[in-house]
Amino acid sequence: MAFTWTGDPGASEIEAVRWEINDIDSTKPKFQDAEIQYALDQEYSTFSASARCCEQLQAKYSDTATRTMGPLKVEMNKLASDYATKARNLRRRAVAFATPYVGGISKARETIYENDSDLIQPVFEEGMMDNKR
Repeated sequence: MAFTWTGDPGASEIEAVRWEINDIDSTKPKFQDAEIQYALDQEYSTFSASARCCEQLQAKYSDTATRTMGPLKVEMNKLASDYATKARNLRRRAVAFATPYVGGISKARETIYENDSDLIQPVFEEGMMDNKR
């Protein structure tokens, strides 16, 4: 399985996600490149894809029990809670950086839609009520 990390989060979207979720140690990868690419394909930004990865980690660790070995205690529920918090924060950042889209202001796009025979054309048109006798 592939794991890509060059140390430059700006090099690719996969590395940007790795940076956000702190998955930069190739000896202990949290995700493979294909898994991160799937999250990127499903989401609309690197922040939301990072949040999705954190949600996956939260689900993974919430299913794991707390373990105790002598004086050492590993609380997986705490780790799951931490990933849930990080996912919420990343979702907030994704919304904050979302690019708004405003339709209906481009004449060129309007002409494209009007000439597309596959699109359902509007029932109402400008000037349809003009008396044309």
